[in-house]
Amino acid sequence: MELCFRGLILATILFGTSAAFAADSFNFEHLAEKIEKKEVRSIEELLASLPLEMRKNFNIIVESRSTQQYVDRENPRVLLANGDRSLVIAFNGKMGTKGFTGVEVMHVDPKTEEFKFKLIDFSNPNSPITEPTICNSCHHGKPIWDTYPNWAGLLGESGTTLKQRRSVEERQLLKDFREKAKTDPRYRHLSFEEDYIEQVITNNEEMSNAFSRLNFKRIHRKVRAHPRWQEITSIFRDIVNDRALTYGERAEAAAEIYLSALREKGVNVNRDLYREKLIKIRSKIFTYGESVKKRMRFAPELTPSTFNNDQAPVAALLELITDELGVDGPSTWSMTFERQSYSFSSPAAGLMDFRLTVGRPPALSCPDWLY
Repeated sequence: MELCFRGLILATILFGTSAAFAADSFNFEHLAEKIEKKEVRSIEELLASLPLEMRKNFNIIVESRSTQQYVDRENPRVLLANGDRSLVIAFNGKMGTKGFTGVEVMHVDPKTEEFKFKLIDFSNPNSPITEPTICNSCHHGKPIWDTYPNWAGLLGESGTTLKQRRSVEERQLLKDFREKAKTDPRYRHLSFEEDYIEQVITNNEEMSNAFSRLNFKRIHRKVRAHPRWQEITSIFRDIVNDRALTYGERAEAAAEIYLSALREKGVNVNRDLYREKLIKIRSKIFTYGESVKKRMRFAPELTPSTFNNDQAPVAALLELITDELGVDGPSTWSMTFERQSYSFSSPAAGLMDFRLTVGRPPALSCPDWLY
């Protein structure tokens, strides 16, 4: 399962996606109603009231850069999510630490497909739900989630390593946490399956799937709204589909073809600007790859498959286009903490979801038409 950045963008922007969320999925409106009606008056009561689906869909964070950053391996930060991950809540379990009294919430507005960020603090009974501006200072309107298949700072940071039983320390931490959760006032509401190792791996993968899908829906809405977008749809399709753009020197020659075509379409680009962007993007990709490797604790020998230059020519060309249109481009699309990382990936299973949302029959592997 490898990077399908071009395919995700092609499917999303050219064909569109359904904005509908699962009708029976527990969402933010349901959560807010519980609080407004005083059905729950504490974090513990809130966790106990959540549907089983959310209590099974947990992600365990042992190193955090959020406002709930005072966590450790014995007292992690936990994310709980509904089925399509359009609602995610976060809490930590160490009394007396910053963020202990609050529940952080990220949800998708079904009308605008934008991510919204809230804070639930029961110490303020009159207005427990607020929308603090500090959230967007890091999130910039989207989730923060590292690139598949590695998630530094989470238990299950490498599904491959954990599944192959190479990460002995990590497996022990999961076993210990599961035992601690049985009596902890907050963690005890998590629903562990019998094969909890596989559950953790699957939950991390599914979060990547869903966040990628929701993020590209957001991008799709913004870009397709631009009045000039139809003028260059065919060029965009050719760029995303051309495999020559991912093969070293061949990519340089292929890019020249598209630069000429773009100029013919009235997009103001030139070769020097393209090369300038290409150098910048390759540098950002390398820097991000190095930063993630430094943060990996349980599988430090792994080099994430997406940290290469294959996507750089495509990203550079797409930036030329989006710059001309005056809309946010690839440098702002990534969900990584490091801005302008140009890292966009999702497991192959996510592409099956995209194929279905654009009205195509499902496939068992990453299909050629998505490249």
